[in-house]
Amino acid sequence: MGRHEYLRFRIYWCRGSQPMCFYMRLLTILLFGFSQLLTAQDVQCGGVDDTTALQAAINSGHPVALPTGTCVVNALTVPNGNGFTFLGQGVGITILRAKSANITLISKTASAGVQQDAKIGYFSVQPSSAGSTAPAIDISGFRQSDFIHIAALSNGSYGFTSLFHGSSYNNLCYNDHILYPTL
Repeated sequence: MGRHEYLRFRIYWCRGSQPMCFYMRLLTILLFGFSQLLTAQDVQCGGVDDTTALQAAINSGHPVALPTGTCVVNALTVPNGNGFTFLGQGVGITILRAKSANITLISKTASAGVQQDAKIGYFSVQPSSAGSTAPAIDISGFRQSDFIHIAALSNGSYGFTSLFHGSSYNNLCYNDHILYPTL
């Protein structure tokens, strides 16, 4: 496979001569496997509301590669299943911004069942201009999942109530890992 064939699948792919690019590519392949680079849904953001495009990518069952820039979204729901991948280009490089007040940006579908072995991370979250009394991400219903390098940004005046929320019932968020959160 030539270099150009997998460059378009942008799971944590760097541009230009950023000094950490080599290590980021290597880390992605080590953590998620080379096959993740070959099957990713490359999503474009930048509209007034990117929820439909992102939700369609999530529902496809393939890994989701978020672009550089800001994606404006309402609540995104992850279906039951195994091995979901949702990765940005890096903290401060990919930003999920809430379109409206008081929404949780990412949560599992509100139905029986779980999402197991998910890999979600390498992006920042930001509330709408009105702020939020909701958490940014609800990890209830995720099991043995990794939430990696996710940063909370202020909108200038307000932030989310919390970066993560998990159920007090341990079977709903059993053995999840929150790695390197930034507040």
